[in-house]
This record gives sequence, structure tokens and C-alpha cells, in this order.
Amino acid sequence: MDKRIKQADYSYGFFEVILSKKPVMIDFLKNYLSESICSALDFSTLRLEKDNGIGSAMKKLRNSMLVSVRFKGRQELMQFLIVYQFRPERWIVLKIQEYVNAILKHHSKSLSNSSLPFIYSIVLFSGKRQWLYPGQIKGYLSPEFLQLFSEQVGNTVQLIDLHRIDDKILDSHGLATVVEKVLKYGPQYGITDVLEYCKIGLKRYVNYPNEVDIILNHLLNVCKDAKADADKAIKWCYKNLWETAGETMVTIAEQLRAEGMQRGWLEGEQQGILRGRAEGKQRIIKLILSRGHDAETIEALTGISVEEIKALAESRFMIS
Repeated sequence: MDKRIKQADYSYGFFEVILSKKPVMIDFLKNYLSESICSALDFSTLRLEKDNGIGSAMKKLRNSMLVSVRFKGRQELMQFLIVYQFRPERWIVLKIQEYVNAILKHHSKSLSNSSLPFIYSIVLFSGKRQWLYPGQIKGYLSPEFLQLFSEQVGNTVQLIDLHRIDDKILDSHGLATVVEKVLKYGPQYGITDVLEYCKIGLKRYVNYPNEVDIILNHLLNVCKDAKADADKAIKWCYKNLWETAGETMVTIAEQLRAEGMQRGWLEGEQQGILRGRAEGKQRIIKLILSRGHDAETIEALTGISVEEIKALAESRFMIS
């Protein structure tokens, strides 16, 4: 698997798991919403919408989360669609709009009154490249059209470009600080460097051992040379955090090393099996060729294609 694809998959998984923790999600949202919106919402009612009946649209935004919060003293909902992007994507606004429409259609089928939830869309972007695409549909329209209909075209999406936000600002984001900094620095830097960047935020997790486990596990999987530098990371945790954090890092590092050894053994076994099959084919081909049959005849007898027969016959690994 391409290393960048693997890093993206790890980041998507981390984004989904860590933000599904209610205190982390609340801090994250509060950092990017206006005071008037925050004061109108009852964050104690926050919930993650896992089974929302819009599976086909969800597949197009697999790296997304839908969160619901009720307004204070009311039954009406505000929903937040949070999409994580590892790379810039030109048409993400259209994908989000399709998903929002699917959500609203789903709500319309089960409403007891005429009020639909307000859906606020956020793109959380951690790529180093600058995001140059518009955050709203009107950004893709011609200037002439906008002059006539600028007020009628909306659908704004809030972009959070982590590499364009100063670390001092991120450090003020409560439990969300670590999430944002891990996504910002994780794949590009060594593990002890990332831990140092996240030190202020990590210290806020002293009463969240499960979340610390998730964070450290993620860093050991995505940071540059993390497995080789695991011992340095362990020492860093003991020195800069607390004893149980160091113990957690030791446990995770040992598990990853054991998994790596087992994976290496399994891959070796698999390679041996595949090589054995190839050698068996070579013996069959050599035997039939030695009896004067051509490639077309061998194809008819064995089902092996003429191209593969010729490749096997010419291979320098042909068994004698």
C-alpha cells in the first residue's frame, strides 16, 4: 500500500475515533463557532449520529461525522457535518451539498412538525499544501452570473486549514488541541517532535486514559520512524507527562513490535507458498516443452496462458 494512502487511512481513523469522544468534540466545536451560536446550544445533548439512514451518501464522504446538538430549552436540532481532508479536493463542496440534502430528506420523512434541523458544514484540513478551492458554490460560478444572483447563491462551508492556524491559537483549544496538532504534524515529523508540539494539549488528558491510548497508538503508527524511536518516545512520556502515560507507550510499542514480527513471519510464509506454486508451474511447463509440445498445446492442456508459458520458460529461476 502507498505510504501516503496508509497515512491518510490512519488519520481518518484517528479523526473519527478521537472526535467521537464527547468532551473532545465539544471543545472542538466551541473553538470554531461564534459566541452567539455556542450560547444558544445545549452541549450536554450532543450525540454522534451513527445510523442516520443515508448510507449511500455517507459512502461518498467516508471521512465524515454527523453530530447533533439541541438548542437550549427547545426540541429543535442543529447538526454539524464535519469532514476530514488529508488532501485538497476541488469538488468537496458539491459532495457536502449532496450529503446535506440526503440528511434533510431523511429528516423530512420522520418529522412530526415542519421544522428541519440547521446543518452546519465544516472541513477540517491537515494537508501541508494550501487549500485553494472555494468554500462555497458561488466560488465556482462565472463573475457575470454572480453579479446578477450573488444574494441567491449560498451554501457556505467553513474550512479549518490547520497549517494556516498559529500553534498558539491551537494551544488554547482545550482537549481539541491535541487532535488538531496530531493531524497537523503527525505524518511529517518524528514522534518526539510531535509529542513536544502536543505537550500542552496532552497534559489536559490526565483524566482521560483511554483517549491517551488512542493518541499515542496513532502517533506510533504515523510519525516518521516512530517504531525505531519508540524508546525515545517512552522516555519523553515518563519525563513530560505522567507515569501511566509512559507505561501506556511501553505497552503499545511492545504490541506493535510483536505484530511486526508476526507480520514478517506470515509474509515470509506467504512468499514461500507463492514461490512453491510458481516452481511447480515451471516444472510442469519444462516437462511438457521437453516432449516437443508448443505453447498453444500447453495452454489447452493446463489453462495457463501462452504469455505466461513463455515468461515461465524464459525465467532465469527455471528449476532444473
